[in-house]
Amino acid sequence: MLKYYILFTIFFAIFLSGCVVRHSSLVIPSTMGDSTNVSQLEKNWKKYKVYYSGPVYNPSAILFLKKDLPLCLRLYKGWKGIDIEKRFKDLMDRIRYLSPTLYVLVGRGKLGPSKFGYLYTTGVTYLKKENKQCYLLLPVEEHFNDIYYGGDRFDRTGRYVP
Repeated sequence: MLKYYILFTIFFAIFLSGCVVRHSSLVIPSTMGDSTNVSQLEKNWKKYKVYYSGPVYNPSAILFLKKDLPLCLRLYKGWKGIDIEKRFKDLMDRIRYLSPTLYVLVGRGKLGPSKFGYLYTTGVTYLKKENKQCYLLLPVEEHFNDIYYGGDRFDRTGRYVP
């Protein structure tokens, strides 16, 4: 009886560890040998399908998707398209205040990792595999921004800015 209990416990632990582990779908571009930076994306934004997550006054992420995606990708509700240059520049200015990081959005295809595009964000998201051919990208949660949610602000010299 003890032998079965030990085997069951080991099996259950292995099963749970497989359910908990998530492979990252956000990778720093330089780790993939990609030299793309934010200023290049801003300059060439019309070459991508561009979306943002979060409210328009406090975006939490800006997504640059390749127009010819290597795999199927579906955006979960919460991602909104950007097709007007003025709105794009405004969103980039607003998110820049939060000091975001640029990531490559990577999915796993039959031939290895596939780049979907780039994600400029202060938060975290991941790709969820829906089926063998398609991924689902969850939105990035809104982050605290003292401009909109109160808090004392100080400039670089330490003076209070009302």
